[in-house]
Amino acid sequence: MVSIYPRQSFTMPDETIIHAVGDIWFGDHPVTIGHGVRSIAERIGPGCLLDKVKKVFVDGDINFCNLETVLSDIEMHPRRLASIEMRGSPSCVEELRAGRFNVVSVANNHMMQHGRPCYEETVDVLRRSGITPIGIDECGKTNQYIHTKDGVKICLVSYSLHQEKYFKGEVPYSYRSEGSAIIEEVTALRKSFDGFLICSLHWGSEFINYPSREQILLARSLIDRGVQTVLGHHPHVLQGIERYKDGLIAYSMGNFVFDLIPKSTRDTIILRLNVLTHREFTYEAIPVVINDMYQPEIASGSAKRRIEENLVQYGRMIEQGLEMSGDEYRRHVNRELNKYRIKNYTYFLKHLHTYHPRIVLQSLARTVFSKLLLKR
Repeated sequence: MVSIYPRQSFTMPDETIIHAVGDIWFGDHPVTIGHGVRSIAERIGPGCLLDKVKKVFVDGDINFCNLETVLSDIEMHPRRLASIEMRGSPSCVEELRAGRFNVVSVANNHMMQHGRPCYEETVDVLRRSGITPIGIDECGKTNQYIHTKDGVKICLVSYSLHQEKYFKGEVPYSYRSEGSAIIEEVTALRKSFDGFLICSLHWGSEFINYPSREQILLARSLIDRGVQTVLGHHPHVLQGIERYKDGLIAYSMGNFVFDLIPKSTRDTIILRLNVLTHREFTYEAIPVVINDMYQPEIASGSAKRRIEENLVQYGRMIEQGLEMSGDEYRRHVNRELNKYRIKNYTYFLKHLHTYHPRIVLQSLARTVFSKLLLKR
């Protein structure tokens, strides 16, 4: 059975069940300061953000996500926007535990946003809570998570291809500037690992529903070299799921816990893999929506149908990305980014009365400064 739609299935005792979701963060976005994910989590109490979906993960041997914010309050200045935005509290690890996540990628462009000590505390908090962080460089290569059940071995590795913009110098997470470096590393790993190999990639462009030609060629090259499943993060919206040869590519699974404004960022999935052997597996994509409290919940009715139909449409759009030139693709990306910025500005102005005057002044100063830089 291979399905991109949720349907009742019966799990055999010797199957390894893997659930994978998109980006999870526990901070307040700059335009949701005071009423973003962190603020809501503090208001409704620990362990509630994933309360509406945690039952799905009960039978998961591996429950995986990309953690998009640090879990640290080290050197946090409550009066400074840049210090409080996009930052999760260490206590938010209880949200992951309550949601039954046990493997988390930290290979992404927000892990160093608040400095190395915050990154290091995040990794430490995860490990002390029994959650394995992956996407960490160790001895010149990314670390691995290996799970064995009934003789079937599963290996997860994670990388970021998104250039670091918050930290100067070498980063401790598994950042690779070129896809060729990932291909080389994965090829070497496959020679020593005869099991089911999953590669998570933080890549691509934000708010566009289909991957670029470079992404498609990289993902297919990884499948050609023995990866069974590629899991994509970073665009914040869903993209197509492709069955390529004997592998599976989920180009972007969107958000899972996030407080972005556009409605398109609230549609998401839980990707469920039933691994039978080192090579055989089935999968299904379970439609999920993020509600106004930033909680993911299983979609039903028209929302479920919308996500199912969009997944089919986005799957067809993969070939569109493959045929598009780099310049043409960038024009499409810029158009979507401009739409996103307009929605953010509109939301900020409509909710101006909800922010502390200090935050308003800092936000306006940041906007003016960025405009001046663009003119140079």
